[in-house]
Amino acid sequence: MTAKKINKFSVLRIFGWGLDQNNNLADLLRTSNLSVQDASATKTFGKYFNPTTMISAGRKIPAENVWSGACNGDSGGPLISTIDEINVIVGVTSWGAKNCLPNKPSIFARVSYYETEVKKGIRDIEAQSLSVARTAPIATVEPTIIPNNPIPGSKLKCDPGKWKNAISITTSWISPSRLVGTTSSEISVLPSDGGVEFKCEVIVSIATSSVRRVLRASIIGNSVLSSNPTIAGIVDRATIKSGQTARCEGWNWRTPVDSEKVTWFTSATSQPSVPVNGRQIGSGSSITFDSNILKDENGRYLICQVTGIKNGFESHFTTSKYIITPSAPILSSVSLNAYSLTNGSTATCNYYSSGDIETTRIEWGYTSISGYFTQYPGLSGSSIQINSGLSQQAAGKYLACRITLINSGGEVSKSTNSYSTFENLPNSPTVTTSIPGGVIAGNTATCSGNTGYTSGTTVSYAWGRTSVNNSKNIEGQILSSSSSYTILSS
Repeated sequence: MTAKKINKFSVLRIFGWGLDQNNNLADLLRTSNLSVQDASATKTFGKYFNPTTMISAGRKIPAENVWSGACNGDSGGPLISTIDEINVIVGVTSWGAKNCLPNKPSIFARVSYYETEVKKGIRDIEAQSLSVARTAPIATVEPTIIPNNPIPGSKLKCDPGKWKNAISITTSWISPSRLVGTTSSEISVLPSDGGVEFKCEVIVSIATSSVRRVLRASIIGNSVLSSNPTIAGIVDRATIKSGQTARCEGWNWRTPVDSEKVTWFTSATSQPSVPVNGRQIGSGSSITFDSNILKDENGRYLICQVTGIKNGFESHFTTSKYIITPSAPILSSVSLNAYSLTNGSTATCNYYSSGDIETTRIEWGYTSISGYFTQYPGLSGSSIQINSGLSQQAAGKYLACRITLINSGGEVSKSTNSYSTFENLPNSPTVTTSIPGGVIAGNTATCSGNTGYTSGTTVSYAWGRTSVNNSKNIEGQILSSSSSYTILSS
């Protein structure tokens, strides 16, 4: 076998899928030129290195004191040398220093030592392959990703090609991250995929071996900034109050874009993945805060996302500021001043507070138990005038007022009530009538109403006609408003 002809002057070449210097596995087959290092291996590994059955190879880089060679994952791969213009497998990657130490050569099985066994194995395989396909898969049409120039909304297809000797063919996407693990051969291209590299893995297998291809397609159309956006108008980690305005500014495109847009979000992190999937709170180059926007946002981040659109593809860039909202107002006390609850008197609601206040709401109502509050519809303001409608609605109850203070940090409410109650409604009167001599023209009828003792009660009278006995309703006009009535002839 010509592999016996290698010596210290031979140029060797290793191929493998193993770890690199950053401890990352290859997604493409790697290679490196090496030279014979048997003498170095004998010195380094002593009795563990047998030059009869092994070859040591590597390439020392003196400036860095490291070796180029094999590492974990390269085992079983070929070491090739060109001998008499023929590429010959002279070694098979076997072992090396623990943890792939970069200052030691790699060890390979010496193929020429096993020449007899190799030749026998070839004959056996050739004999068996007449009846069973044991040859590694061979591509007759190479796999590819189509089309070459996709647009948003189109489909990318991982075409596995055509293979000879294949038992199974699988495809899966390994980039971008949103597609990792996807085994469907077709996927949709999104507007956010501008500048993204798509990678599809094709694995073609038979019972004893497999072939792996990693296909690549880069999306052209992404927008690139020459200067990044910033948020102005607010200070990072300073309290943001309602009425303040933040501006997104300062970005410039390296090359012209078809269009651009600015969107505002809040997020739990200062550098969310793009496009941002947080709570959208606005759009445009600026945003003015109010309590609705700032509510529940304390301790989160304000995100400005600038989006450039080119050839239908979107590229997103963000900047952020930390949000601190004001604390809720402090409402120390509420008092109600009303010297009387009679009609025409005035009641005033006062309070003491501290902190930032954006909105103050003063509402009036009534209560029968301190702490409970039934609101008078539409009645507000720091003072009111008592009238009969309020008195009757809250008869026997306390007048009450409620103060509510609001800012972007929250709201607080307190209520209080008067010391005295409104007058109770009078008792229903017991009504009696008498007509001496009967219902005859000229006779006088009298009416009396007994309400019991109720302070301030006024009794009014009304005479009229009804067609129903004991009716409480008068039909037609009122004949008299005094306690007596003289019956007329008509």
